[in-house]
Amino acid sequence: MAPGEQRTLDFTFDVKKSFAENELVLELVAYDSELREGLAEKLRFPIRQDMPSVNAAKGFVKAKKDVEVREGAAEDATIIGTMKKGGQLAETGKVGPWVRVELEPGRPGFVPAGAVGPGSGAAPGTFSQTWQVTPPTLTLQVPTLETKGEQWKLDGVATDDTHLEDVYVLVSNRDAKIDGRKVFYASNRGGKSRTRMEFQTQVPLWPGSNMITVVARETNDVKSTQTIWVHKSGSSKTASVSKP
Repeated sequence: MAPGEQRTLDFTFDVKKSFAENELVLELVAYDSELREGLAEKLRFPIRQDMPSVNAAKGFVKAKKDVEVREGAAEDATIIGTMKKGGQLAETGKVGPWVRVELEPGRPGFVPAGAVGPGSGAAPGTFSQTWQVTPPTLTLQVPTLETKGEQWKLDGVATDDTHLEDVYVLVSNRDAKIDGRKVFYASNRGGKSRTRMEFQTQVPLWPGSNMITVVARETNDVKSTQTIWVHKSGSSKTASVSKP
């Protein structure tokens, strides 16, 4: 994908009849090898053995109020967005007290039948998507990428839309045989804001190229990383920076 590009992709899978659990857990991993930034999240899907079939329907429905759109016809199905009050979508089926609507070509959603009424036609802007996973955002101040000092000052701000757990910093230096040494940790528990944290530290350096990795976590599985290369004089190697 090009910088700034957005793309919607469908990942489909089938659950075998021999699967006896009530919940399926999938791990979704996205990683940029150039920026050394990644995201991992465990997605949970309830498994129902005896779901009623969907009866085909045709027409349009209009939301009586802002209504949550779910991925399945059940109260515990994941919320994938909101159908705005007065908005209209095409109706494609009914199952029990639920109406299946078409969010976009080939993409269904389910809303409670009592929350919608007859409509006259689909309207743009009716559906507002809810993101299930949004990793923290890191903003770092990088004054220089080369120094003669034993330490390098790092200032930054980590933010998240729901919850910021902590921030930590790792340093690696191949020549000094330093591999992922944790040199800073700050918890956000009990902090002034549950979604924002400012941090500052002096990062120790070794001669040559030092790979400094900053990690901000929402949970153990949802986190953001930025990697900076800082060169400490005393080696002929050069430095570069890798960040969004």
